[in-house]
Amino acid sequence: MKKLLRLAAWGVGGVVVVLVLAGAALYFASQRRIDRKFAVSAHSVSVPTDSLALARGRHIATAISRCADCHGLDLGGAVFIDEPPVARLYAANLTSGKGGVGASFTDADWERAI
Repeated sequence: MKKLLRLAAWGVGGVVVVLVLAGAALYFASQRRIDRKFAVSAHSVSVPTDSLALARGRHIATAISRCADCHGLDLGGAVFIDEPPVARLYAANLTSGKGGVGASFTDADWERAI
């Protein structure tokens, strides 16, 4: 009986060791994929600033890609998810005014972000 229990303990221990090793291998493999960096090549972007282009951009931001749903109508940032037990998420201020990231982004940065 003792021999059978000892054999069962070794079997269970072996299964636990195999599961721990498989979990560690899976963790490190997935972490390596998560930490992978991609090079995004930047090229020159010419951004038109005429009134027609600005109107088209406003239309894209509000009607097509719906940026205003999260960032607010003035793109000044807003709370877009407010579920206290789950999360409270804020969209960034995209303007070039106080607290906004618009002044620090280049045209290439905006292209990569979009």
